[in-house]
Formats: sequence, structure tokens, C-alpha cells
Amino acid sequence: MMKWLWTGLCMWPFCVVGQETSMLNIRVRYPVSVVTVDMPDTVLYTDHVNPVKVEITGKDHLASVQLLGGEMHGAKGTYTAFVKEGTEAVLLVTSRKPNGKLQVAYSKNLPIVHLADPVPMIGGVKHDSIIRREDMLATGKLYAKLNRFGTTNVLQILSFDMLAFNGVSFDTLSSASERLTPEMRRTLYYLKDGNPVYFENISCRMPDGETRRLKSMRIFVDCRNRWPGVTE
Repeated sequence: MMKWLWTGLCMWPFCVVGQETSMLNIRVRYPVSVVTVDMPDTVLYTDHVNPVKVEITGKDHLASVQLLGGEMHGAKGTYTAFVKEGTEAVLLVTSRKPNGKLQVAYSKNLPIVHLADPVPMIGGVKHDSIIRREDMLATGKLYAKLNRFGTTNVLQILSFDMLAFNGVSFDTLSSASERLTPEMRRTLYYLKDGNPVYFENISCRMPDGETRRLKSMRIFVDCRNRWPGVTE
């Protein structure tokens, strides 16, 4: 009996050591890196702030985030993507391994959706529409409407040119603001019925502060209602 007890006591330390060695063998020293990209949509929109968040967990570290076909601004995992043209952009995430080597950790093609451009207007009418001359003069200014994501924004016009026919050729008048100049108002006051008015080189301020050149606008002015003392 004493013999077996002595043998068991001698073997016990070796059993414990064996168990500890087994636990060390299954330990994961370098977990696999995982790249997580968080975006509010699966596409990129033009003239829009596209937020992008990137996170890498594991042994690798985030080295850079690029957008091929657009611009990417930000740092430390929080970025903003901007696109202006094209049909597709590539989101490229580069990671740095423990040995310093760089590798592409994530790559995805993102379709580009072109949002509607601002629409220039005056007195509630847009391109190829008819407006009464008295309504046009009463309004006295241009503006632009921007319809995106179910929301309508009114944008400020910064400058524009107005072209009106004088019977021989077109007079070009310029405004350095959103409003009709006195010369423009005088031209409209004596405008002959049936002659359209053209607005060109229209510049507006976008929601992000950028200056945008808009499409030209042709307006047909109803000049049948004249003021007393004005003759054709």
C-alpha cells in the first residue's frame, strides 16, 4: 500500500506539467485580422458627403484608405468620400503587418450615382416655361431648387447673364448677384411680346459651399399686359 502511494505522489507533478503544456499548445498567438467597413449605402453619390468608417482588428494595423476614381479625406478610421464623375470607384484598404510589410486588406467596387443638378428658376417657373412680365419684375431675382433624397433645398444664385432680343440682335446684360439689375428690368419693361429671354452663365452656391455653373434657362415672357403710357 505504501509503495503505490509513494509512486502516485512521485507521478503527480509530471501529470500537472503535462496538462499545462497541453493548454499552451492551443493558445492562438496571432489572431486573424478582420477588416470592417461601415457605409450608409452600397453606392457613392456625386455632390454628396459619403461617410466611410474603416476598422482593422487583429495583428495588422490600418495603413491607408484610398478611393480610386474619387477623393478620400480623413484619418484614423473615419473618412469622407467624394466623387464627381464616372460610373464606378474602388475603395482600397491597405494594412501593415507586424513585420512592416504592406498588403491590400480590402477592395470593393462601388457604383457612382449621379444626383440631380440644381434647377434655375424665376418667379416659380423653369426652363422653357411662360411667365407674365409683371410677375417676373415683381419677383426680381433668380434662384435654384435642388431635389435630393426627398428633400428640396433653395440655393442662392451668385451671378448670371440675361440675353434679350432688341429687334436687331441680342443684348447681353450681367448681374453679379441673384437679382435683376436696373438695366435688365428696363429691358423687360419694353420687351416685345413673343421674344424669349435667355439666362446663361448661371452660378449658384451648392450646399457644400462649392460654386456650380448651371444649365442655361430660356423663359417665354407674356408681354400682353402693358402698363399705362407704354406703347408698342
